[in-house]
Amino acid sequence: MRGDQNITAFVKRYAWCGLYFVLGGLLFSVIAYNVIGQAVGYANVVVGNLIPGITIGAFGGLIISFLVIRNRHNLVRHLEAQRDITDRMQNEIAVRQKIEDALRARESQLRLITDNIPALVAYIDSSFTVRFANQHYAEYAGLTPEAIVGKTLDQAFGRRGFEVHREYALAALAGKITSNEGAMPMRDGSTRYFRATRVPHFDEDGTVPGYFLIYVDLTEHHEQEAKLRQAQKMESVGQLTGGVAHDFNNLLTVIEGNLELVAERTDDKDIARMAATATRAARRGADLTQRLLAFSRKQALAPEVISLDKLAEGMIDILRRTLGETIEISLSDGNALWLCSADAGQMENALLNLAINARNAMPNGGQLNITTSNTVVSDAVASEHDVPPGDYVLMAVTDTGVGMPAEVREQAFDPFFTTKAVGEGSGLGLSMVHGFIIQSGGFVTIDSSEGEGTTVTMYLPRCFDGMPDMSADGKTDAENSGPPLSRGERVLVVEDDPDVRAMTVTMLSDLGYETIEASDGHQALALLERTPAPNLLFTDMVLAGGLSGADIARRARTLSPETKILFTSGYADDVLDHETDDKDLNTVPMVTKPFSKAELAEKLRSVLS
Repeated sequence: MRGDQNITAFVKRYAWCGLYFVLGGLLFSVIAYNVIGQAVGYANVVVGNLIPGITIGAFGGLIISFLVIRNRHNLVRHLEAQRDITDRMQNEIAVRQKIEDALRARESQLRLITDNIPALVAYIDSSFTVRFANQHYAEYAGLTPEAIVGKTLDQAFGRRGFEVHREYALAALAGKITSNEGAMPMRDGSTRYFRATRVPHFDEDGTVPGYFLIYVDLTEHHEQEAKLRQAQKMESVGQLTGGVAHDFNNLLTVIEGNLELVAERTDDKDIARMAATATRAARRGADLTQRLLAFSRKQALAPEVISLDKLAEGMIDILRRTLGETIEISLSDGNALWLCSADAGQMENALLNLAINARNAMPNGGQLNITTSNTVVSDAVASEHDVPPGDYVLMAVTDTGVGMPAEVREQAFDPFFTTKAVGEGSGLGLSMVHGFIIQSGGFVTIDSSEGEGTTVTMYLPRCFDGMPDMSADGKTDAENSGPPLSRGERVLVVEDDPDVRAMTVTMLSDLGYETIEASDGHQALALLERTPAPNLLFTDMVLAGGLSGADIARRARTLSPETKILFTSGYADDVLDHETDDKDLNTVPMVTKPFSKAELAEKLRSVLS
């Protein structure tokens, strides 16, 4: 229908052309008659021009009309062909536009995916030139994806960074899939750890024009593995040192206790002097084992509510005498400092150890600043140090000494690690501080760089309990109200080491106690069931035979609730930590090995009162 309409319009258009020829002839004749005829004056001009003009115009119009009608079908076919060509071209343009739009959309989608996957993705050609790079790959090179495309690997990452992986790149271009893990130096001087996989791109003819490169960043995983290995190493060393210290404390208990008994029983001044010298050596050994136990977090602690600023104030005089006149000490305490719970004696030892380390770092003198303040530990920091987030009290010890290089700082808490010469230190100072604070529920950080001094910060969780009431003489009401030590009470001694047991029984007898003894838990329970209830059960925490001191104490309370209990231990093993369902056992007092007769008497007086 549309084609017929187009043809009819075409014929009409050319028919009008024929008519225009006729009219043109007439017009020409008129012009000739009016212009030329009148000028010349010949009458035959009208006839000679008008008739031929009409004849020529009519004839021309007829010829054109005839030709149009005769070639109507050819013209129609030509017009239809032109129209089909135009339509096809328009369709092809539309299809091509759709394809280009789809390609752009898929390229955008591919870019979105590759830019957001947690990996470095690139395509490298045989000349080691980057032809494609996602956002992460470009960022590691310090460039944009547009800027890195067209650069060679050594241009993007530097010659050193490229040479590290050159061998694997050549293998990929040889048609092999390669994968490796390792460190990659970056342009900014840092080092990242990656797992790199290279997949060759095979062309149709089997050649390898390039390879696909995928880097997975293992830096965080590598750091976590290093922390885990360090923790496992420290745990293994801690178990070893804890076991050694436990056995050594038993030996020192026997040595120190018997030396004390020898000194009391002799009138020979030389023997008394030698016993005193040996006792001092034993005490130094006990201090060493105490540090080992502090590092391994197995020392017996006596936590109490303390204020760190008051504790630091009380240590100022001792610190000044210890550090000497060349070191200036300042104390900056926080306003309204929160209370915390810790063993005050061990906290003082920790502060003293840090001060001595600071003195060694300032051989020509300097400044030591002790700062206490309140702080809130965030979830991220708490997770890093494996402690609960929340309120903490900190004590920071800062010196102006030589500082620590990175490799020393990383090993600072390791036991027996020291930068001092042989014989000048055991390397247990910082490890003892670290172990004690960890055992108290806190954590320790070191901020130090070579030539810039060192800050060791101890964090302890906030305690919401109040300070105990003190009387005028500085003792608690409980200490003032305790009666003098009675003579004649009956004590059951449970100890699996025969030498320690014999020495303890001798001390108790000297103090006026009636004693019965057992070598393990089963024998102790049999005595509790067959004999009158003792006034006090004095038992080691860790015993051979399968029953612990806590097991005996629990049974003793069932058999005779009036019996008092006193624990002793070479180290605070995890036995008590498992007794969370029995809070009373966790509050049982303890005397730590090695102990003197005076210390034992004082603890017995406190318990029996």
